[in-house]
Amino acid sequence: MSSSLENSQGEPDVFETDDPPPPKSDFGDDTSSASVEKLPAGYTTAYGCFAGKSVTPRFVDFSDPGSHGLRAELSDYEKLLLAREDESMSDRVERLKLEVAELQQEVATLKTTAATSSSSDPGQPKLDPVQLQAEVAALQKQLSTVSLDVSAQGSLDRSKTARYLLEQADRLKKVDGGEKRSEGQSQGITYELYCRDSGSQTSASGELADVAKRLSVLEEAVGADELKTGNVIPKGLLAYTPTNDLMSAVMGLHARVALLDQGQIIDADTKLKLLLNTLHKVKEHKAQPDDERSKKIDELYSLVKKWDSIRDLLPNLIDRLVTLKDLHERGATLVNSMSDLEVSQKSIKAELAGLNEAMKLAQSSFAENLTTIQANFAALEKK
Repeated sequence: MSSSLENSQGEPDVFETDDPPPPKSDFGDDTSSASVEKLPAGYTTAYGCFAGKSVTPRFVDFSDPGSHGLRAELSDYEKLLLAREDESMSDRVERLKLEVAELQQEVATLKTTAATSSSSDPGQPKLDPVQLQAEVAALQKQLSTVSLDVSAQGSLDRSKTARYLLEQADRLKKVDGGEKRSEGQSQGITYELYCRDSGSQTSASGELADVAKRLSVLEEAVGADELKTGNVIPKGLLAYTPTNDLMSAVMGLHARVALLDQGQIIDADTKLKLLLNTLHKVKEHKAQPDDERSKKIDELYSLVKKWDSIRDLLPNLIDRLVTLKDLHERGATLVNSMSDLEVSQKSIKAELAGLNEAMKLAQSSFAENLTTIQANFAALEKK
């Protein structure tokens, strides 16, 4: 494809661009994040918040620099390579033993899942668990034969040395018996001497003992022995601080030593004298008796003393009053019942009197009716 420019003759389009942009180095301000809360505070407020505060370096790690940028962390393989640079012979053997043990566990797991793996992955090469287990056992046996005594490195075993000397003696006997000696072969016995540097080890052990002794003295002064044994109350310098921090303990001791300044002692002496004078005045004021107050106190005491005998009778008196209250309530109920009964009795008497009068009237009317009936019957009989 060609452009329709004036000077173009069928060439492909070429566009010139600037240099590639530089890598991103401006990462902005971290405080612009929504998770960071900005609090307006002046210099005076900030100083008031942080005055007298200190950071305990025991629980804070300042090894990481406060830098901006993308962090390039090492992979596990690179970390393992860096760790192997400072690895000793014994550490390497222990690491190999651990790796062989892990390999043995993986082979055992592979042995249990051999059928499943062969059926699921037909394209992969098959691993014989029995062969792998035999190879792992051989590796473990080979590692067990490795000597870890670093102090004896470079020295030959006595049995090997004796066997080596006997072999050289037999070889010399064969040469003296008529065998032809080659031109490049040695004609004498070769002795190899190895010096074990025990003096440096002795001096190093002496220096270590001296350092250990100094450390024990420092631990006793600081009070670390009590913390190791689980003592609740630490001694030494750690007894001066609740955070068990040596720097805080030293600062506390410095503050206490500053109190022993001459000016501080003079001020404390002056304050103590003023306090003693105030105490003497209070004592003299208390020594002056108040007759009226003492008289009132005596009267109150005599009154309370009189009520001591009545105090024992108060429970029984209260019980009796409660009983009398109940009795009075029952008596009032009885009186009301009696009054109601009297009213009912009067009404019954009035009704009885009315009934007697009605009865008398009925009897008189019955008598009159009876005489009338008898007269009627007599008249009827006459007819």
